[in-house]
Amino acid sequence: MLVFVGMGLCGLEGLTLAGLREARGADWVYLEHYTSLLPGLNLRSLEELLGKPVRVVDRRVLEEGPGEILERARRGKVVLLVPGDPMVATTHVSLRLTAEKEGIATAVIPSPSILSAAPGLTGLQSYKFGRSATIPFRDNPSTVPYDTLVENAARGLHTLLLLDLRAEEGRYMLAGEGMEIMLELEERMGKGVFTPDTLVVVLARAGCPDGKVRAGRVRRLKGEDFGPPPHSLVVPGKLHFLEEEALRVIGGAEI
Repeated sequence: MLVFVGMGLCGLEGLTLAGLREARGADWVYLEHYTSLLPGLNLRSLEELLGKPVRVVDRRVLEEGPGEILERARRGKVVLLVPGDPMVATTHVSLRLTAEKEGIATAVIPSPSILSAAPGLTGLQSYKFGRSATIPFRDNPSTVPYDTLVENAARGLHTLLLLDLRAEEGRYMLAGEGMEIMLELEERMGKGVFTPDTLVVVLARAGCPDGKVRAGRVRRLKGEDFGPPPHSLVVPGKLHFLEEEALRVIGGAEI
């Protein structure tokens, strides 16, 4: 059996009781944290909590060579610990489908992800979020985040913009760089959806004890230090008066 267990947003603290039970009862435990960053995660502390060794795997293992995981899942219980919610990343969906097609039973233990946490942390209404997108590093340019913002803005919807990461290189995009890239896209595309006067919300280390939520105009926030990653951005759409109040009270915005 192969069980995908969500680790939530902040190290060991996001592991649910159900996830802890599954991991403690597993014959083998794997951990991937290349799809997102888990602040404060300590491998030794995790192994002490579970009472067993944990093998860290990278993208290559899960996408190109998951044979060991699948073979062990045929003989016993394998738990794969995943940042956030297990099925947000297509890598994990693909691995689950492969297992099922090979006759290996699977299960999923959900946990919070930035997709589910962003509305509550910002005070914005969850049903008013449109499609999300990732802002890639400059060496892998894409207009997708800008195009997504244009589409959502036209419908009055909020846009969650995730920031690129390359865990194997130790690179994690920060909010300021993400805003600069969006400003560069605005200069090229010219639709007026991300300018220095655009209202934006920065989420830093969402769900962690030292997490931050800051709302304000791009010109004000793009040079601010929000501390270590992970960071993400929300560009609000049309605001209800309670959402406006939430951004003032929770995020310190001057609307």
